[in-house]
Amino acid sequence: MNIPSYGLTGLLCIGTLALLPARSSAQLTEDCAATAENLAFWQEVYNNREDTRIVADALSYDLLPCLGAANSELRDTYGYGLYTYWLRSDRLSVETRTFLLHTLTDNLKASNSLLRSFSALILSELLRADAMDPFIPAAARAVLFDATRVALAAENDYRGLDAELGWVHPIAHMADVLWRLALHPAFSAIEARGILQLVRTQAATDEAAFRNNEGDRLARVIAVLIRTEVLGEQEIVTWLTGFELRLDGEAWGTVFASTAGMTELHNTKLLVRALSDQLEGVELHATITTTL
Repeated sequence: MNIPSYGLTGLLCIGTLALLPARSSAQLTEDCAATAENLAFWQEVYNNREDTRIVADALSYDLLPCLGAANSELRDTYGYGLYTYWLRSDRLSVETRTFLLHTLTDNLKASNSLLRSFSALILSELLRADAMDPFIPAAARAVLFDATRVALAAENDYRGLDAELGWVHPIAHMADVLWRLALHPAFSAIEARGILQLVRTQAATDEAAFRNNEGDRLARVIAVLIRTEVLGEQEIVTWLTGFELRLDGEAWGTVFASTAGMTELHNTKLLVRALSDQLEGVELHATITTTL
């Protein structure tokens, strides 16, 4: 997809600054480096984000590399903060939203964990925007679902809040994409079955213990599937019954012999307990309530 050329329409007039040029994507050849210039530029844009003279469409292309920046202020405060504000304020055109959808979906395959993670976070915001004002075709939504499913299954970075980088959190952010997809009225039973297996597998990982709310974010996806009844009662009961054994079919009593086993038990408990809490007070089929 071609990047639109905004030329001089990207000029900003902010506060005491005379004319602050919004650098066009055609000229953007470097990553979002944590230079004094970059930090000052995006801080000025962020601080004046409510100013309608800011051409959000033009700036949204320049901001893309910041989603993978090691600097948390550029990535989280300005990258996530600006995209979220622009999307929730309806400041981005359909053309820009569509470009972001395709670009960020491709980013789920990136080698940079931060770029994967924060691309997923903005994808969840694009899906939120689509729910209010549809712009994503069914075929593109299916591509996003497959890309997210593959990315989450392959994800091996289990960092949450990192002392040096700030939030990394790819597991939680990819779960957020699945959550938004599951909320879509066209979400299918076939897709839901894929999510059940994926969440069951991811929640049983023994590679790292969840410590930063990952279990809650994964459980939220399943809670939506149960509340919307996209799958039948028996399929949900069968899935829940699967937790009576470890992922490999062994009895839970075998976990106490290894650190990996205890990690699997820890993560699985977090998911099941979070799911139970999220469904508390929800009117469910009796067999689902009993099994849960």
